[in-house]
Amino acid sequence: MAEAGAQLIRDAIKADIAEQLESGGNVLYTAGGSSEFAGVARISQTDNTMTASSVFATDDGLFLDQADISLEPAEADGTPDD
Repeated sequence: MAEAGAQLIRDAIKADIAEQLESGGNVLYTAGGSSEFAGVARISQTDNTMTASSVFATDDGLFLDQADISLEPAEADGTPDD
């Protein structure tokens, strides 16, 4: 069962990388863990948007987070004067 689950994850990551590259984007995955936690993160960039997603699991629970970041330059009218 664990091997089938691992293969499913590998296939999903492989398809995601191919989709990102075919659309001219980028994607990064990272994972880590210890005796106290396990976590994975994904950062993708397409056009002028970057998305960072993460999942961390501890004995206290499961924590999910996602942020969409605009890479567009800020408007000059919206900046404060020095």
